[in-house]
Amino acid sequence: MPYGGAHAFALNTLIVVGGHAQQAVEPGTSGGGTPNFSTTGGRTIDNAVTWTDQGQEFWHPRFAFGAGAVVVDPAGHVQLVTTPGTSGPIQPQFTSNIPSAGLTTDGLQWTDLGAPSSRTFGVPQSLNAVILDSNTPQQRTAGSAGR
Repeated sequence: MPYGGAHAFALNTLIVVGGHAQQAVEPGTSGGGTPNFSTTGGRTIDNAVTWTDQGQEFWHPRFAFGAGAVVVDPAGHVQLVTTPGTSGPIQPQFTSNIPSAGLTTDGLQWTDLGAPSSRTFGVPQSLNAVILDSNTPQQRTAGSAGR
């Protein structure tokens, strides 16, 4: 699902633009063109959609990641910050399953959302599924796929 003007975005939709994850905190229909997205943690008004910068899409040492931030690990899995904090000096082994299956602790808590899926129009997607499209940034679903 490419980012585009006059497109309906659901609450919590996640896109990556310019190396930063943007999350829809107010759902609605986007404007006619791509806005200048915040890269400093701020909000961007895009017609009826309000986006909030969630930070960079890749892991950084000693970086303060907020809850809901995402990175793609070396294995291609999307990792979601479920307990915010500051990352350690060395990138964690996201497959360590410590403290439990699907979780990694690195000064904060990461949850493995698995490998991104491809989107098929008209086919329901699970809530918060992460989708990568070779033509667009990653997206997080908030309901069923459109037609």
